[in-house]
Amino acid sequence: MALAAAASVVLAATSLAGVISGLRWFGFVIVAVTVAAGSGMLLRAARAPVVLVALGQLTGLACLLTVVFTRTGVLGVLPGPAALRDLSAMLLASADQVRTGVPPVAATTEISCLVTVALGLA
Repeated sequence: MALAAAASVVLAATSLAGVISGLRWFGFVIVAVTVAAGSGMLLRAARAPVVLVALGQLTGLACLLTVVFTRTGVLGVLPGPAALRDLSAMLLASADQVRTGVPPVAATTEISCLVTVALGLA
């Protein structure tokens, strides 16, 4: 069931191809969905409670975002205060690009981060 959910999120993401130029962002989506689904499947296989599964998936996504979109993570992977500030600033910048951009918007780092967060959470 987790694989079907992951596949449906990735396939639904293809609808953004008309809104975001290029396909660079799509690779980030595939990785984020894989991290979320994979960590969830591993934790469920270990018979972790549902709350821990969700927290594990969020932690995996946060670590992915830290590695890919910041240079200030604790040990390069863990999201510390500096990495969270960097991600927050990046998401604020992406909101400006969404507000002022004309589709198809450029697949900037900020837009890629926004799409990765949104579809990783889905």
